[in-house]
Amino acid sequence: MNIIPHNVASLPLIYICCVTVVMGRVCARYRREAAACTDARIRLMDEVVAGIRVVKMYSWEGRFKELIDAARR
Repeated sequence: MNIIPHNVASLPLIYICCVTVVMGRVCARYRREAAACTDARIRLMDEVVAGIRVVKMYSWEGRFKELIDAARR
């Protein structure tokens, strides 16, 4: 004899599916925010590396060292 009707037995499954959808949306929002920060950081590092390449390519290291030392003083 079946005590629990079929439609009542599926309620926990429906609840779990709803909770999973909500949690997926929350996680996606945080993932988007983190990706935006990561993109900005990567863009900045690309510019820094490109600047370092230019400085080394034209052998400007000595001149930049003098400017940095003067700024630190």
